[in-house]
Amino acid sequence: MSLDRTPRTLQQQAFRGLLLFVCLLQTLLLIGAPLTTPWQWGGLLISIFVPVGLCLLALGERLWLDKRLQCGLVGGAVALSWWLLGRAPLADLLLLLLASVPALFHRPAAMIGLTLPPLVCALVMQPELLSAPLLPLSVLLLMAMLYHLRCYRAMLRYQAARIKRLGWRLGHRSSKDPLTELTHRRYFDQRILQTVSEARRTKSPLSLILLDIDYFERYNERYGYDQGDQLLKTVAQLLKDTSQRQSDILSRFDGGTFALLLPATERKGAERLARQICQQLHRAAIPHGASPISADLTVSLGIAQWQPGVGPEQLVVRASRSMQKAKLEGRNQIKVA
Repeated sequence: MSLDRTPRTLQQQAFRGLLLFVCLLQTLLLIGAPLTTPWQWGGLLISIFVPVGLCLLALGERLWLDKRLQCGLVGGAVALSWWLLGRAPLADLLLLLLASVPALFHRPAAMIGLTLPPLVCALVMQPELLSAPLLPLSVLLLMAMLYHLRCYRAMLRYQAARIKRLGWRLGHRSSKDPLTELTHRRYFDQRILQTVSEARRTKSPLSLILLDIDYFERYNERYGYDQGDQLLKTVAQLLKDTSQRQSDILSRFDGGTFALLLPATERKGAERLARQICQQLHRAAIPHGASPISADLTVSLGIAQWQPGVGPEQLVVRASRSMQKAKLEGRNQIKVA
């Protein structure tokens, strides 16, 4: 079996195989049965051409009929041929019942449509079949197969749902920076493409804040890299606490730089959030003995608002230039593009 076959494709192939199997049974009946009237010939030919025609239409993807209706047509054609023949082949009936289970266990209504008309026709014409031991045993076997196949189908649904949940968790975790628990740069690059496209489509505002920890390298040299990692976690948590909207995208951009992508936010709203971040950082009073501008930790922030005609890369460049301008003019300040 090739790896590109989906469960839906396999189900379609099983259904077409069942139609061809019905055609084969009816063809053998046509060859072996003594046919004396045109009606008998017509009924058997109809019961052969109906499944073949449905199979050919399905192969050509020109069939719009639901499988329940298709199975009803095939079952009705088989029952009609048996009625015109005047007898029901017991072996054909049992083979039809058993063959329909693996092909149609995922569509119980279709299986009933295929097997019920021939079964009713056989019991009406030959009531003695009810007393034959082979038929009740076959029906019990059919019910047991149905039960086990439905249990197997339920297990497959459970496993598919479990795999989907695990995949979602893995995707959720893979978008996170392991140190800060913010989203990483690759996820940011993906989301800014989507967010800019959405802003362009809806004509809604969009702003970006880039935040850089002042003299972060000196902090690492003074306190050690373990303490530097702890500082990044602290700043990340402060950003989470200050920006509480679910739609805001907080990312660790690079090293000691963070990005805040703010959908539906104009420049003034981004400036207000930037000031709140600075205020919260001032209240935290994180010591930074290696900084030449302050005894406590400070940050430099650059803000840019998306404008029509501006792409995602240009938006990042504008925010980065504003941040660099804040650093060149003394750090510990906010600059807007």
